[in-house]
Amino acid sequence: MKSFGTFLSGPSLIVIIQVLYVLFVFSTCMAYATPQLLPDIFRIGSVNSPQVAGRPFNISITARYHNGTVVIGFNRTVSLSDTTGTIEPYEVTLEAGKWTGPVTIIKAETRIVISVQAENRNGTSNMFDVDPNVATQLHPELATRTPLVGEPLDLTIMAKDDYDNTATAYLS
Repeated sequence: MKSFGTFLSGPSLIVIIQVLYVLFVFSTCMAYATPQLLPDIFRIGSVNSPQVAGRPFNISITARYHNGTVVIGFNRTVSLSDTTGTIEPYEVTLEAGKWTGPVTIIKAETRIVISVQAENRNGTSNMFDVDPNVATQLHPELATRTPLVGEPLDLTIMAKDDYDNTATAYLS
């Protein structure tokens, strides 16, 4: 029977040292090869213009490194906002660095931009317009001055959508 000292001498010791060296080199390489799981930037796919207030439309968000590669290990929630302050949902969860789904903006405006933010990284969409939805209400507005007897009454009637946007395409 070999003693422990005899086992660790000669060729056995060389094999053990070689195995330990290979394990060390492999673990060191793996430490450097582990990908960064935080993106450098978020990209929002092109948003068509115009959209319609209150009507959902799809957007795509991708977490990317500066070289354009998708951060497939990014599985986190990001915040959404827009220049009208009315986007819903205001949070979505990326899986494998990507998310595609519906968002809704209820305020009609021009030159709207959607922003995404997480982990001190951000991204913005292209500018687009949101048009009012179809008119569902009529709002009469009297002039501020009180008319005298026999004078015409100044009355304005505004066509509004369900989100209080003036429906500019309304014809009566």
